[in-house]
Amino acid sequence: MTIIKDKASLKSNQKRISLIVILCILWNFSFSNTNAIPRYTIKFSASDLRLVSVEASFIIDEPNLEMNPWGIPPAIDKGWAEFLKIKSIKNGENEEISYVWNSDSQKWDLNIAPNSLIKIR
Repeated sequence: MTIIKDKASLKSNQKRISLIVILCILWNFSFSNTNAIPRYTIKFSASDLRLVSVEASFIIDEPNLEMNPWGIPPAIDKGWAEFLKIKSIKNGENEEISYVWNSDSQKWDLNIAPNSLIKIR
């Protein structure tokens, strides 16, 4: 083991170590998670505050979308989905994908592979 006696060498080594640690942290943030981060943009209508426009992008596990039925009266057939109008669903390459409401499963079935990035408007 080498003992560093002069202050200049000690400071130089501390700077090198600090630089290496910073580079390792940046490397970890840059390449450790290549999955897209879910993003949501919510805009309220100025003329009717009951109308909300939502844009979302995230990776789906399965090729379908569903809404949690929590808090919705059973008399509303589609649950929260009754109040939604999907304008478009696109894949990660910004290409339109087809979708259809499935009344039996209470989900939207998407024509896309599992673990894919989707963008909803």
